[in-house]
Amino acid sequence: ETTSRLRRLHWDKPCHTLRAGTGYKNGRYTSPRPIHPDYPRVISVREAARLHSFPDWFRFHHTKWHGFRQVGNAVPPRLGRVLGKQIMTALAQEPSVPTTIIKLSDTKLLTFKQFQASKYWTILVFIPFLICCFLPPVVLLS
Repeated sequence: ETTSRLRRLHWDKPCHTLRAGTGYKNGRYTSPRPIHPDYPRVISVREAARLHSFPDWFRFHHTKWHGFRQVGNAVPPRLGRVLGKQIMTALAQEPSVPTTIIKLSDTKLLTFKQFQASKYWTILVFIPFLICCFLPPVVLLS
């Protein structure tokens, strides 16, 4: 399509790079999403995830904006596996299955939102806009 500069996917060609968009310094614009090969619409987060080799059980953020950013920022799982195998080979290491089971101390930790977790663990949540605008420079340098 020439108007919006969105590219249509083709069943017999590789997908174009799925990008996350621009950073906070450039306005956090969402990058253009490809158009479905058969339908007059852009692809969904799940379709983008499948193109990146994520399994269907993998969950992304419930909003389209954050979901696409997660997919665009991610290393595709199959690529990560291939790279991991090559690193293991280069280091002359054999893959191994963990033998120790570490139990979760408190299952409520799994339900925490980002700010609840940061409060619980007493850490500063990295949100660039908030840090740049509301915290004194001493905090940024320490």
